[in-house]
Amino acid sequence: MIPIPPRPLDTTLEADELQFKIIREMLPEKRLRLLFDFIESGRRLLEEGIRYRHPEYTDEDVRLASIRARLGDELFKKAYPNAKLVSL
Repeated sequence: MIPIPPRPLDTTLEADELQFKIIREMLPEKRLRLLFDFIESGRRLLEEGIRYRHPEYTDEDVRLASIRARLGDELFKKAYPNAKLVSL
């Protein structure tokens, strides 16, 4: 069984239980799609933060900085040995 994370402080117990009930009743494909949507939203949010801090970056610079933030420096350098190391 998957452990349930602590309840957010700004959510009532009833609302939290209802949310988990809805998620548990979803088909696995729907839960997987929801997960992918959350991951994609996080990636876009990360990229927007990079764009905000570095308005001079090209789209490619933003993409590389985002990948570097997710992989960490060591793995990024191995995966992209010829890429320039843009600031996060």
